[in-house]
Amino acid sequence: MKKNLLLFPLFMLFLLILTSCKDDEAVPDTTIGTDVETIFFDYFQNETIIRLRNNGNREFRWNYITESPNISINPDEGNLGRGDAIDLTISLDREGLANGSFELTVDFTNGSDRKQLTVEGVNYVEETVNLDWNIIDAEFNRQTDAMVMITESNELVKYDAATRVFQSTALDLPGNCLSISPDGNQVVVGHKSFISLYNLSNLSEVKIIPISTSAFDIVFAPNNWAYVFPSPGYGGWVHIHGIDLDSESEEFHTGFLINDGTKGKLHPNGINIYGVQTDVFPPDIEKYSISEGNAEYLYESPYHGDWPIAGDLWISDDGAMLFTKGANVFSSTSNRDTDMQHMGNLYNGGLNGAHVLALDHSSAANRIYAVFSNTLNFDVPTNRVQVFDSESLWYHSKILLPDFLIPDGQGGGSLYESEGHYVFINANGDKCFFLLKISSNSDILEQWSLFETNVD
Repeated sequence: MKKNLLLFPLFMLFLLILTSCKDDEAVPDTTIGTDVETIFFDYFQNETIIRLRNNGNREFRWNYITESPNISINPDEGNLGRGDAIDLTISLDREGLANGSFELTVDFTNGSDRKQLTVEGVNYVEETVNLDWNIIDAEFNRQTDAMVMITESNELVKYDAATRVFQSTALDLPGNCLSISPDGNQVVVGHKSFISLYNLSNLSEVKIIPISTSAFDIVFAPNNWAYVFPSPGYGGWVHIHGIDLDSESEEFHTGFLINDGTKGKLHPNGINIYGVQTDVFPPDIEKYSISEGNAEYLYESPYHGDWPIAGDLWISDDGAMLFTKGANVFSSTSNRDTDMQHMGNLYNGGLNGAHVLALDHSSAANRIYAVFSNTLNFDVPTNRVQVFDSESLWYHSKILLPDFLIPDGQGGGSLYESEGHYVFINANGDKCFFLLKISSNSDILEQWSLFETNVD
């Protein structure tokens, strides 16, 4: 009996030890837990907080492992007692991340257990410079590699493409159009009933000259004259108003009258202007001489509706070709018999009937960059740029212009397509600049940006 009583306590002790071992098997010593399985970073979120827990029955030391240099965690290691938890700050460095969605991983470990989290998100690589103004007109001068703009807020803005520096000054009057002098030293701005002249070195106003029309387009020629093309609504048949910027005298061009709403482009020879009608159908191309100061109407193209012109044109930098909004290309020569002859057309990328709305040509690069319209509205540019070989006019490649990212105020945002309204190539032919506007189909108020890319 005494022997049995002695064995009983030993048996109970054995049961306690056995139970304890079973409990240890049911609850692992070191288990790492987190309050989330996936971390998501929206466009404007670069930091978030998660909770790391010790789900085991004894203290452990933890740290984290990741192959991504974009992820950092604070604190990055430490001790956690049994049942304890700690808040960790997860930070995202977006450098090197591509546009669009991304997926990374991070592992928490204590030597014997490991917990992996997925880090997902969306990224937007800022390729543009957002502008704080809405653009009315813009030009680029290759003598100085400078872009000049006039804005709806009545500002004259200069952008130095080499230094990437903006300068601005207030205009005394709302501007309708502008033209940079061929040497790049001055700019003339067309207004209603006035033109104004500015030095581009310091954006100082030189003079304001009254005129007898409202400027729809204006050409600053090397003879120091400004040629003003009247706005639509001035009587249909009108004169080109030639303004001698030295004497401030105003003269009407000689020869046949032109249509109001005509656009003018200075030929590289400095003694001719080509005009294109915008307010009549079908529009024609016309040529004027400015060799004697006042403009003289010479002649119009030999075609009348045979090849779509569509109401705008650009001249190649060597003066040999005229590119039209209708995507047709014509010759430019000093001989009337060979001048304005059809040479071919620019492939519109399969957009049936699409028009060219922005274009520039570089002999140095042997490239033509053209932004086409969509097929629903021929006056709304797309975000697609067609690149052509300028000798053959053959299609070379395509560029997709970057979107606008508009924040929603809660860390996220929405992408909106851009419209390419202006394209300029620099003097060396290695850089191309676009002035982009947020899509007209968006519900966002007008917004502009500047995009620079290498010439392909």
